Amino acid sequence: MATIVDKENVIQAYDAVRDVNTDITWAVFKYDNNYLVCGGVGNDFDEMKSHFTDDDRLFAYVCVEVGDSYAQHCSKFVLLTWFGPQVSVIQRARMSTDKGLLKEIVLVRNDDAHVAVLQYFQKSSTSRPLIRLLQNI
Repeated sequence: MATIVDKENVIQAYDAVRDVNTDITWAVFKYDNNYLVCGGVGNDFDEMKSHFTDDDRLFAYVCVEVGDSYAQHCSKFVLLTWFGPQVSVIQRARMSTDKGLLKEIVLVRNDDAHVAVLQYFQKSSTSRPLIRLLQNI
């Protein structure tokens, strides 16, 4: 059965991450049966990582501040793709199509979004690899 995206909640979470007037820096989109729904929002990187379990698959939209003392700070946005090691091959494959559905909603809404897709994001990672990646975009 095809995945159905809860567009209203996804858009609401996406807008909250992009809104400079909130402290929300990430949104997680999880599967609930055949629905892709917002599984949470927040501003703590470790809290976001707690959603990334070995038997789960999800997407996360993250705002990362990049720059150093010599460069101007700016926000870049990352769409992460996560599947734990216990996720079946079929479920992993379906994520490719589902990512397309999600990107239709997330990317069409803003022309200047900076997006990188990481297929297997390590739970032990800090935000530092994301910052290094985004500084090169």
